Amino acid sequence: MSHRHYEGNGRLKNADGIFSSWKPSDWMAGTDGSKEFSLSSTGVLTIKKDGIYYVYAQIHYLDDHDINGFIIQVNTESFLQCTRMTETVLGSTTKSNSCFTAGINHLKENDRILIRDIETNRYSIIKPEKSFFGLMRIGDSGRR
Repeated sequence: MSHRHYEGNGRLKNADGIFSSWKPSDWMAGTDGSKEFSLSSTGVLTIKKDGIYYVYAQIHYLDDHDINGFIIQVNTESFLQCTRMTETVLGSTTKSNSCFTAGINHLKENDRILIRDIETNRYSIIKPEKSFFGLMRIGDSGRR
């Protein structure tokens, strides 16, 4: 992984709060996924085909803050949010927790999806089994 805030072992700090280190899973090669969406190097996923989509994401945080979480945005609007709170009793300590959310939405051609931390400068673990983001088209929009 090449990222200026990457600290090794999958630990990454998103200084601007936007998760941009996504890449398609190996199993996507040779599928029709590229006909329905595209993923930019800035972490923005663009919809190519109208439809009803199931959208999901999980972020694994390894951070000192009591509150961590993220928002899935469609264009500039919040679609889903996940927030975790882990109280620190004495002193500052690194906390490990995962936050998962999912939902169904009608997405249109050229809609743009991104994942943003609720606050900047949080550390997360970017490994496929810990943090992931995806969607699948589950139906037509029914609109003509």
